[in-house]
Amino acid sequence: MKSKFLYVGLSYSIQFLNIVLNLIFMQRLPPIILGDLAIAKIWLQAFDYTHLGTRFALDRYLPVTKRDSHRRPYLIFSLCVVLVGSSIVFISSMILERANPIVFSFCIVGITLALFNVIKAYFRAVGGIETVNKLMALLYVLPLTLSVSVALYSFSLFIWVYPLSFSFFLLFFSIKYYSLLLDNYNLKHFSVIKRKVSSVSFLLFFNSVCVYASFVVDRFFVDWYLGRVELGLYSVVMFVFASLFTIPSILTELVFPKVVYRVVNERQLFFIREMLFVFLGTAIAVLIANCALYFLVQRFTDYGELLPLMQLASLGVLPYSFIAIFHHVFNALDKRRLLFFSNASLLLIYVLSLSFYYDGGLAYFVYLKVAFCFFLCLFLFLMLFFSND
Repeated sequence: MKSKFLYVGLSYSIQFLNIVLNLIFMQRLPPIILGDLAIAKIWLQAFDYTHLGTRFALDRYLPVTKRDSHRRPYLIFSLCVVLVGSSIVFISSMILERANPIVFSFCIVGITLALFNVIKAYFRAVGGIETVNKLMALLYVLPLTLSVSVALYSFSLFIWVYPLSFSFFLLFFSIKYYSLLLDNYNLKHFSVIKRKVSSVSFLLFFNSVCVYASFVVDRFFVDWYLGRVELGLYSVVMFVFASLFTIPSILTELVFPKVVYRVVNERQLFFIREMLFVFLGTAIAVLIANCALYFLVQRFTDYGELLPLMQLASLGVLPYSFIAIFHHVFNALDKRRLLFFSNASLLLIYVLSLSFYYDGGLAYFVYLKVAFCFFLCLFLFLMLFFSND
């Protein structure tokens, strides 16, 4: 229990540091640069999907796989996929963004975090919560703290320290845990793992693309209809939503092995106790963030008039307290096709709604974003309820 509370504390610390970093950007950078940062963050988030769904296979199989010698090939396979996918995304970003130094910096961080998230998923799935806490402190909290400290001094220096700090600590981890990554494996067993992972990851990859698209597609529409400066202002409005968006999934990581086990072995579909735990943890984070916003945005930035929209946008995080668990239930039930259909259908409706923009400024996009989050939660609940066989 102590380790779980530490895990929650570290997760909240990471989000707090991200909020501080964004407040520094809001205070010191013009909207046009904030627009460039918004594009750079889209590329950064893209790297989290370079696992092509293989990270979800860790969530599916490792909780019910007992021997370490059978677990580690899942990790190695997923890391290899991430390296190949990240290389493709990185090259694409450099070509499309013309080697923009801000994009370059955030892409390097995206690669390190993509690798870290796979490693964290492995230890989380096998119940190594103490190791996960050490990894979060070493590979996320320390480099992020260093980056925030440098950002207070100089944004130009931050652009280079930001990727270097994350890369350094990932290299340190690789040296310390080299035996985990360079163990001897049976190639025949590895090929079996590949087939099992592929069977799970194919649809989950396309589902993750839908999730990613629903998260970033509104930014492209804002940039298209209103311009890069308004995109910078929109990134200010959405920064709390973006900072808190991962809280539900992080809290779900504490309960998902139990959820997967009970779904597979007991066919349980709804987890009221676990959902309340994730919801209350998320609600507390949203409440604290809104209280802090009221003081910090008014006092330290020039965006006080955007505060009501920022607080409204933060409410869109709450439905993900349930959505995160629903995803694990669908996966454990092997109903990935239904999960993909649900997310893809709502994404299509969301994109069509964005394309019908006529007037209303940033408020239109914020209201639509929050409505989409709540409708997605309701739709997944209904699909899960009525698909129960």
